[in-house]
Amino acid sequence: MQSRSLDERVSHQKSKDLWAVPAVFRALGRTIRYINVPPPIWEANLREAQLPPHLIAHLLAMGQLNRVNRFDRMTDAFQRLVGRAPISAAEFARRHAAVFTPG
Repeated sequence: MQSRSLDERVSHQKSKDLWAVPAVFRALGRTIRYINVPPPIWEANLREAQLPPHLIAHLLAMGQLNRVNRFDRMTDAFQRLVGRAPISAAEFARRHAAVFTPG
């Protein structure tokens, strides 16, 4: 196998299923609603919940990285390690619906 750097293996195409929350909830037969909470309001709520400062800083940093699509990339690592293509998040939810069902 030829060795390549991570940057060479990362595809900058849009990930097709990384944030497939609507598809997952449809697969589970549930409804979700997205509410866009501005970062300053989210931060105030996190502080009000008395989370540790390091956790608040981490969550805010991760939120910012997500807003600028720093995690919207895919590699072929799963396929190379397992020998098959990954399944979608919705398919995973369908296969394991009992785990996500309360009670």
